[in-house]
Amino acid sequence: SLLSLAGLVGALGTMLGLTVLYLQSWQEDTKRVDALHKKAVLVTGCDSGFGLQFARELHGLGMTVLAGCLQTKSPGASELAALNSPRMHVLALDVTSDENVEEVLRVAQGIVTDNGLELWCVVNNAGVGCMGEIEWTRMSSFRMVAEVNLWGAVRITKAFLPLLRRSRGRIVNMSSIAARTSSYNNCAYAITKVALESFSDALRLEMHKWGVQVSLIEPGNYTLHTNLVGDTSGADHFWNALPEPLQRDYGREYVAAFASQLRLNLESNSSTDASPVVSALRHAVTSRWPRRRYLPASRSERFAVALFSALPAVVADRLFTSPVRPGGQQR
Repeated sequence: SLLSLAGLVGALGTMLGLTVLYLQSWQEDTKRVDALHKKAVLVTGCDSGFGLQFARELHGLGMTVLAGCLQTKSPGASELAALNSPRMHVLALDVTSDENVEEVLRVAQGIVTDNGLELWCVVNNAGVGCMGEIEWTRMSSFRMVAEVNLWGAVRITKAFLPLLRRSRGRIVNMSSIAARTSSYNNCAYAITKVALESFSDALRLEMHKWGVQVSLIEPGNYTLHTNLVGDTSGADHFWNALPEPLQRDYGREYVAAFASQLRLNLESNSSTDASPVVSALRHAVTSRWPRRRYLPASRSERFAVALFSALPAVVADRLFTSPVRPGGQQR
């Protein structure tokens, strides 16, 4: 009938329209900014992990990289310096030091001016981890993690904003899936990422009038590709750091079980392929239309994020709480 034919034509028209919109969106999503060879990028935390991989990737795209390293003799810094490239500059950078950041800004301005470049992007990647329950974690550890992960990013951003406003460039902040899902073993780290996301959202709104874009990258578990944990997740490390009253209340068996489960979660569930994170960074830096958020994570991690957000707190608490009981509660 005519009605059936009209319905079919309408459905086909809708499908065609959606296909065109998808293809247009895909085409725009893959378009790069022009003249990458005239753009410089500052990346913090290039001593190892993602920072080192980011520096190599951006240099490979023809961009000039200002690679901030805490130790200029670290393996990562040495690897980048060994490229012996006029487009790779290894800079001593401690994001917790006002004086050092000001010095790096002066050096960066000189490099950009002398080579006819523009500072296109700042990648706030420098970060440290801290594992353990809240009661076990010293205040000095909370402060140290925040000084690097949060205040370091704020310090770097504020210092380089004038150059970024001039180039109408962008800022990429390395967050974490930990900002989306709370857990019982990394609060000191997670709260800095939650705060970094709030900072990034506010910054994006404020910088809109200047044409500066702000993106967040929220990687899942990539422990094998980072140095965030190091040797601080073993049972002896946790036990020896506890004062005697807490040792008595929690008991060595609980601490050992905690450390064992933590190590299992970190290593066994860690992705062995960091390319999704590098790909997200590449898109955030070079795409004409960078996304506000990137979530390079496994399917199971994405599902956990969705589940954590959708479930009532009373249900989520049951799922995400440790089943192991402290020794002091068993007596």
